[in-house]
Amino acid sequence: MKQALMILDIQNDYFSDQARMPIAKQQIESTINCINDLIKRAEKSNVPILYIRNGFERMQLLSNLLRKFTALKGSKGAELDE
Repeated sequence: MKQALMILDIQNDYFSDQARMPIAKQQIESTINCINDLIKRAEKSNVPILYIRNGFERMQLLSNLLRKFTALKGSKGAELDE
């Protein structure tokens, strides 16, 4: 069986200081540290890493309103956290 590491939705609108829908502040550092550790382990083992992110259309007004206009396609918030 082939393995891969999937990194999901680690985007600026959820993890940055200017996040529109941030995860709990007290969880950010430990979450990022765990993800970075998994990435290092995957790289050492030559396991492929897949980065998956959301990118919502700007014209979906009601959905965007409910999501606080997070991760709009082409926005800084939709980019992956460093």
